[in-house]
Amino acid sequence: MQHFDNNSISTHFALGTLKSAARMGVDIGPLLKEANLDERLLGNQKFRLTPAQFGALARLSWERGDDEFMACAERPARYGTFSLFAREAVRAANLLEVYKHLCRFYRLVNESLTLNLSIESNKAILEMSLSKPELDPDFLLRDFLLLLWHRFPSWLIGRRIHLFEAQMTGPKPDHADEYRLIFPCPVSYDAPANRLIFELEALKAPIIQNLDTLRDHLRSAPLQWFTRQEYLPIFTRRVRDIMGQMEFVEIDMESVAHQLNMTVRTLRRKLDDEGTGFQDIKDELRRDTALHLLNQSSLSIQSISQQLGFSETAAFTRSFKKWTGQTPRAFRTGQI
Repeated sequence: MQHFDNNSISTHFALGTLKSAARMGVDIGPLLKEANLDERLLGNQKFRLTPAQFGALARLSWERGDDEFMACAERPARYGTFSLFAREAVRAANLLEVYKHLCRFYRLVNESLTLNLSIESNKAILEMSLSKPELDPDFLLRDFLLLLWHRFPSWLIGRRIHLFEAQMTGPKPDHADEYRLIFPCPVSYDAPANRLIFELEALKAPIIQNLDTLRDHLRSAPLQWFTRQEYLPIFTRRVRDIMGQMEFVEIDMESVAHQLNMTVRTLRRKLDDEGTGFQDIKDELRRDTALHLLNQSSLSIQSISQQLGFSETAAFTRSFKKWTGQTPRAFRTGQI
């Protein structure tokens, strides 16, 4: 069956977006309704959004607030600014030209943001700073822009740009655990600047997209920027991939270890080295699949429970409440 790992998004980002929308004078009620969200659920720290919900929330906030910087910068970036940049970027010959254009473009259109590309020790470094970082206390804009400057260029060249490190100013935030789903690399804090350090070879990569594919990309933005799934350590990713090809009822450590041609003990050690465990991976996969099915299908809760490999609906209900703080029924009926 199809599973939906890493396709759910923390309420931290949704609440930050709503706070920004309110600062821009956007009416929050209609915003939540169109994004199919209930504000009461957002107060639950365990609740997670689907990419479609958060993508709609972000896009509507930018459009109605007419500010792609979400009131988190000294000056607004009018809605359509990124599209203007992207239409020129897709005409570039290679990624080096894209990043040079990026730095030049935002220097011309908005002084709130400064970008600089440099090369040190055979690594490329994209450095970003905000003129008034105090306007972004929840790091909403910083996190989004760093994500964007990695994922959109990766899309332009048709492969993921290998990141060595993401460096961030300020202390480690409370939502730092979410970064393992955003940045496929070590993340450090209290840095002198916000930086993405990546493979130098990527700058030579040719641009494979065109204006037609860009048009489709922008039409669905920002949904696809929040649904990338490969940003995990190697064995965690491989275990997830194998689980994704199995029915939940079939998933056990022995079966997965066999497919990886290693012993259970070796697999357990490798996952432990990556800071996770087999059951944690399975539970996250179950959680995100459950969220998707509850939001996007008319399947009964009993049917969903069976698809997720639970022998009893009551066991699924207990697990779902542990994951999200809501029962499946309350979660589903709580959607607007």
